[in-house]
Amino acid sequence: MTHPCTPSPDSRGLAAPRRVAVALVHHPVRDRNEQEIAASVDWVDFFDAGRVTLVYGVNPLYVVHPVESQKALVERLITHGTKDDRTSETRGRFDHAVIVDSLDECLAHAEGVLGGRPLVVATTARRLGGQRPYAQVRASIDRGEPVLLLFGKASGLSDSVFERSDAVLEPLSGGTGFDHLPVRGAFAIVLDRLLASDRHPDALVAPGTSEGGQEHG
Repeated sequence: MTHPCTPSPDSRGLAAPRRVAVALVHHPVRDRNEQEIAASVDWVDFFDAGRVTLVYGVNPLYVVHPVESQKALVERLITHGTKDDRTSETRGRFDHAVIVDSLDECLAHAEGVLGGRPLVVATTARRLGGQRPYAQVRASIDRGEPVLLLFGKASGLSDSVFERSDAVLEPLSGGTGFDHLPVRGAFAIVLDRLLASDRHPDALVAPGTSEGGQEHG
C-alpha cells in the first residue's frame, strides 16, 4: 500500500527544497545473536516516528516489512492515525506513511517521489570506520540532494544493508559508553541534528571533539 507523497517544503529559507525520506526497517535486521531476522512492528515506534517526521518535514516515512500480517497491522495503524476524530494539532496525521516489502521497493519508490536516486544513509550504534559525519549529510540535504535515511529495528540493520548503502552515519554518543538508544529515540535525535532549523553545520561538532548509537544497532 502506498499513499500519495510529495517532497516537503523547505523550512529554513534555503534556495534548495528539502528532499528527505526515512525508512523504519524491520527486515533485514539483526537479533541479539547477530542472526538476520524480520522484527515485529511496534505501534509506539510507528506513531512516534510519524510525529517526528511531521515535525521535521520529512516525507515519506517508509515501513519496510515483508510479512503480510505485519503490513496489515501498519495499515490499521495508518487508518487509525488518520481518522478525523483521532487527529489534532498535537497528534498530527499519518497518511504520509508508505508500506513496502523490501529495501528495493523502498528505494524505487523514494527515487520517484524525491525526483532522483537518493543518497542512501544507514544509521547504527556500531563504530564501523569511515562513517559519514553529520555535517556532511546535512550539507547534502541543504543543497537539495535527495536523501533516504535507514533506521533498523531489533538490534539494528544487518550487514547487507550497510553494504548496499552509500554512507553510514556516525553513531550517536552521550559519552557514557552505553550508546544503544531505542530506535524512536535515535530517530528523533538524528533528524534533529540533520534538519532542525536552528542548527548550523559548524555547530554540529564541538571544537576539539569528534561526533560519534541506537536497539537500532
